[in-house]
Amino acid sequence: MITAIAPLLGEGHPDRSFRNPESSLKTSVDSVERLVQQAREAGINAEFPANALPFFAKAVEAGYGNEEVSAIFEVLRISSASKQSLA
Repeated sequence: MITAIAPLLGEGHPDRSFRNPESSLKTSVDSVERLVQQAREAGINAEFPANALPFFAKAVEAGYGNEEVSAIFEVLRISSASKQSLA
């Protein structure tokens, strides 16, 4: 579905290289953590950033921390493939 809506997001880069980002995935993890904290402190719904944060963290743990945010799709592909193999 993502590739139908936004092909570049679904496919990443043609060579699947996410190197030399302007902002790294590691930086994005810090930002999402702050979004969760700020939302909770403000008493607004933190559901979206709180649910997204584990995927960002998994991508950093998988070694994509210094690459661009699009590298998160590598982790999403693995998660999706695992769920499909269980079905």
